[in-house]
Amino acid sequence: MLLEFNGNGYQVVLEENGVRTRYDVTLLTCDNPVCTCTTVDIILTPAGADGSDDADSLRVAFRLDLKERRLEKKGWLKRQKREKECIRAFMAGLGEEDFLLLLTIYTALKAAQSEGAEPGEIEAEFDFDGIENQSLMTYYNDILPHANRFFLKIDGKTFSISDSYCLKRGCRCARVIFSVNRVDTKKLKAILVGILEGDYRRKRIKTVDSRDRDPGVDLERIRRELLQQYPELMATLRKRHRRLHQIYAACRQRKFGITSEQKGGKVGRNDPCPCGSGRKYKKCCLGKE
Repeated sequence: MLLEFNGNGYQVVLEENGVRTRYDVTLLTCDNPVCTCTTVDIILTPAGADGSDDADSLRVAFRLDLKERRLEKKGWLKRQKREKECIRAFMAGLGEEDFLLLLTIYTALKAAQSEGAEPGEIEAEFDFDGIENQSLMTYYNDILPHANRFFLKIDGKTFSISDSYCLKRGCRCARVIFSVNRVDTKKLKAILVGILEGDYRRKRIKTVDSRDRDPGVDLERIRRELLQQYPELMATLRKRHRRLHQIYAACRQRKFGITSEQKGGKVGRNDPCPCGSGRKYKKCCLGKE
């Protein structure tokens, strides 16, 4: 394995023209908390060089797509020979375990970035009409794809639990709909096997009979394990619901602009609703503001 953890961070030892050099490794992700690219910037700095006058000139930075396992070649011809040799040595030394580790680090960085971003900084896509007029539930990880997820391991099988919420303006419900998915680790896909329904205010979760339910999966056991393995689950669900509400409000304001009250005007009952749904005001947002 090329990457080594030294207690403070990761390092690599690269052989360039017969000389072995130890580098500190820094990994940076893109600034967009909802971006699903797996591109990272790798910065290699000779160990001990940080803070020295030569640190900037000795650093080697390049971009790597972790999913495609491909080096971005933009600007390659303009690079110095020393940089090219360093990058080639790094890429040649990367093995399967190294890529998995880099993906793990990337996931942790994006999760922290996702959870720490201000609601107004997140540009997410919402189905506004579906949410306001069809009571459409919204999955937390559809909006924040890198945020932490709920996983369970039962009898050697891995299950992911996806939580969805009502974001309709004026609604104060604490309802949560969970999709239970069995994770196929070989094919890297999730298969829906059942539904759970909960209420974090009443602190309860129950199984739901649905056409998607897999009779070979014990949903009641999954329900119990979810509550047992995540003792702070109800508080976490409340926090996630509140955060989605904040992001939804910010995105709605950004998309549709200021409200009629802010403009000082008045929307007629039969006028198009200012939320942009395409429906008449009286059949959409009248009474919800």
